[in-house]
Amino acid sequence: TGLSENQGTSSTSRMVSQEMN
Repeated sequence: TGLSENQGTSSTSRMVSQEMN
């Protein structure tokens, strides 16, 4: 579960940064 959560968080952060840029 920990690994899955980390992967989901990183991918979500990337999408958010792209939207802000």
